[in-house]
Amino acid sequence: MVDDGRPDMALEIEDQFVVNGMKLATMTQAIAYHGIKEQHGKCQRKATDYGIDRIRASIADVNGIAPSDAMIWRAMRNNNISRNVRGFLWKVTHKAYRLGNAWTDLGPEYASQALCLGCGAEETMEHILLDCSIPGQEQVWSLTQGLWEKKGHMWPCLLLGLILGCMLYEPKSNVGKTLTGAARLFRIMISESAHLIWKLQCERRIVNSDDPEKWPTDNEITGHWVHMIKQRLTLDRLANNPRKYGKRAIKKETVL
Repeated sequence: MVDDGRPDMALEIEDQFVVNGMKLATMTQAIAYHGIKEQHGKCQRKATDYGIDRIRASIADVNGIAPSDAMIWRAMRNNNISRNVRGFLWKVTHKAYRLGNAWTDLGPEYASQALCLGCGAEETMEHILLDCSIPGQEQVWSLTQGLWEKKGHMWPCLLLGLILGCMLYEPKSNVGKTLTGAARLFRIMISESAHLIWKLQCERRIVNSDDPEKWPTDNEITGHWVHMIKQRLTLDRLANNPRKYGKRAIKKETVL
């Protein structure tokens, strides 16, 4: 730089004029939330990491490709899944429900809550959704499998990781093309069926105090499942209206 003989101008800002933070007039809740998260850093939970790893392993097994953490969390917000079911899947992934040995941490008086009344095994979410012998899960999955196979698809080996990551499952045609409609059907019926099993368990445990005489019958379980499917079918048919929803309307070929 050529020296023109004039003194250099001080460009430093005095401490008394340095402004930290953000003007409240321009602050939004989203900005404040992200700012707080950046300040405190990312909180790692072993239970969450374990849940994500189970999803990743299950999806890698059926799709042949392991999804990233970002892909899993983004898929969990899929609009094909109802909001309350999305919340359920999110909580299960985070292991947010008090189940199994989590009850024993509260004291010996809660030890009975840790075990399944029908099986005597630790009542984990995996046990509730896939292994419990009490009427509920076995029949729900049998009905779900029947619907899936009726559509001409092969039923996969159902694991907890696949249930939680059902939004990422990509069934293929004979030529290896992803079947969009089938993928949508799978994520809806798997997530809704898992949530139904959870609701049946909560009703049995909380409302009916685990009274075996009040356990649901096969006809009642079938009725709950059919009602759930009909509700989704009605919603899909309503969302199929192009006059009302325009480009956002669900295509006819993807409706249940």
